[in-house]
Amino acid sequence: MKEVVSIVKPETILAWQRRLERRKWDYSARRTRGPGRPRTPDDIEALVCRLAREDLWGYQRLRGELLKLRVTLSKGCIADILRRSGSPPSPQRAGLTW
Repeated sequence: MKEVVSIVKPETILAWQRRLERRKWDYSARRTRGPGRPRTPDDIEALVCRLAREDLWGYQRLRGELLKLRVTLSKGCIADILRRSGSPPSPQRAGLTW
């Protein structure tokens, strides 16, 4: 160690140490993912859109029907899926009832 210290300055050794620590603790593995929760799988989104298209149910009824199929989604998630697909809320999907 005395031989190495005599060749370079102590500031250089400290700079090397800081550089090694910066490379080790850069958290790049955590930054590769996108922010937020993962999206709902496409097949479940297609199922929600199909149920909403075929029946004139609201978000809560759609959630209940999905629970029977063992698919757990919140009412807000169902609303987001239908909003992204361009489906209006339940009363506006109904059209004329008489």
